[in-house]
Amino acid sequence: MNIQYYWLLKNRIVCRDVPPYSTVADLEAADLPLQEYFDSSPHDTVHLIIDASKIVEMPNAFLLSKQGWLRHPKLGWILAFGNKRPENEARGAVAAKAVAQRIRHFETLQEALKYLQKMDQTLPDLSFLYSDAAT
Repeated sequence: MNIQYYWLLKNRIVCRDVPPYSTVADLEAADLPLQEYFDSSPHDTVHLIIDASKIVEMPNAFLLSKQGWLRHPKLGWILAFGNKRPENEARGAVAAKAVAQRIRHFETLQEALKYLQKMDQTLPDLSFLYSDAAT
């Protein structure tokens, strides 16, 4: 199954939808498309939101840290949400730390977006991307 990307907020926030099981080949195939999202933005910073809600198994931290997008000069915050397996959260954190990237984990997309809004005040109001009624 392929890793999918889409703009959550055009040119500012890209979302990564990860299937339950990702292989090394899946990661390699998904690396360049994500870098193309960063390259296509006219902004200096593009944040990544990872929907981890479906992840069951993922490669180890060493393999994750080899992803080229982790070193992209436009990469801002990496925010993951919905992870149900602590070991996967730890792998992601180790991989991000290995390349000195900022990563945080949240229960919901809403929590992640509220955090991002506080951390990057150049973003427009993100409240249209979630509903407070959901909490």
